Amino acid sequence: GSSTGTTGTPTLIFFGPRDVEVALEIGTRNMWRHGVRPGARFTHSWPQGIYPTNVTGGRSYLAVGALEISVGPPFGVDSAAEHLRLWQLLRPTAFMITGAQLRTYEEAAAANGIDLHELLAGSILVFLEASCQFDAPRHRVESAYDVQIRNIGGASEIPGLNTTDCAAHQGLHVAGDHFVVQACDPATGREVPDGERGTLVVSAFGLDALFLRYDLQDIVTVSRGRCACGETGPRYTLLGRGADAVEVDDRVLLPLDVQLALEEVGAPEFQIAADTDGKALRLTVEDDDGKESTYAGALTEALSVPVEVETVAVGSLPRSSFKPRRVN
Repeated sequence: GSSTGTTGTPTLIFFGPRDVEVALEIGTRNMWRHGVRPGARFTHSWPQGIYPTNVTGGRSYLAVGALEISVGPPFGVDSAAEHLRLWQLLRPTAFMITGAQLRTYEEAAAANGIDLHELLAGSILVFLEASCQFDAPRHRVESAYDVQIRNIGGASEIPGLNTTDCAAHQGLHVAGDHFVVQACDPATGREVPDGERGTLVVSAFGLDALFLRYDLQDIVTVSRGRCACGETGPRYTLLGRGADAVEVDDRVLLPLDVQLALEEVGAPEFQIAADTDGKALRLTVEDDDGKESTYAGALTEALSVPVEVETVAVGSLPRSSFKPRRVN
């Protein structure tokens, strides 16, 4: 398979027989944790071709006994509308999409007179959206569409490192029989205490591939106590990519920090300016009502840093067909 990894650098990946076996086993566990059962109709908007998760993922659906409905990413409103019409016909019981893709599907549904709530209601939403690991954003989406969210994470370049939360939403479960995960200080490489932010460092065993203290450069917090669902083993909360962090007034902030603060004022779409001078957080927010001061005040209070906000028309910021890029 191939992957761009966490740094955007193209990587060629070769899966051995044991790698595929482990990936299938863990993928099947995850599907069961999601609540997907034999007879389910499971659709996803993941990239196709030789993308590693696609290569191994389809076997997990088959092992569970679920019908796979693969549509690929929505590259715009028109292609998203085609997906919606197909889903109206086939009536999936579980959807795997990203937060950025959901916005595109919302726009396509509105433009084509399709009731997205009716289409999604009662389903399982396997969701790649870091903010929905937290209660307020998750409840907003679940309430809007009457779905059950299961958050996901992982790394395509490590066979089987696909992580999911459960109904308790206490972190993304890691397969502890194959992986050791640590949150480490990116400057020293030393492990930080559970609950503190660090980069996700993974060691794998029982694979054909060798990963020893492999730094994914994702910012996480790790927890190791028993989950309320009864599972033991490590879990982590995914906070974002280290490459997307910005430093303002001696604070290191991630797009997720901004996103959670904006949740209280309508959860608008936004982008952070990457070339901040360190004196103020500068960002662009989609808004048609001229609420710059409202956003700036909410962010300043929540993040304890100076904030400068520019508003633009709703729908004018770029839309991603897969994972969002919130730093420009």
